[in-house]
Amino acid sequence: MAVTRTNVNSLVTHTCQELQTLKSKIGEDVSNVNDEDIKAILSSLQHDTNLLAKEAHQQREISHLDPKLKKDLKTLIFQIQHSPAFSQVIGAHQSQLLGVFRKIETSIAKFESKVEKIDPMM
Repeated sequence: MAVTRTNVNSLVTHTCQELQTLKSKIGEDVSNVNDEDIKAILSSLQHDTNLLAKEAHQQREISHLDPKLKKDLKTLIFQIQHSPAFSQVIGAHQSQLLGVFRKIETSIAKFESKVEKIDPMM
């Protein structure tokens, strides 16, 4: 029986796109940020991270995660957290967003632990 490997790159790509949207929103003029936009992006991110966590928990083997995606994801999280308007714009949603960041980082670590090991003798 062949073991199938799950490819999570497309889900990680979508998560990166949502983080980029959030970064763009909070990077703009703070007075133009709409709380409903932030809620919609946060809802989408929570959905994505729930899927990431589900895949990380349920799958036995994960296809290799693209290193560029991993780097982009970590860079976006860092840039969002360290943007000058982060706490002002995110406000009440900050704890939810920090939970999303934590879940992303935990899922990535689980993915890396489940990547099929390459046998050096082959």
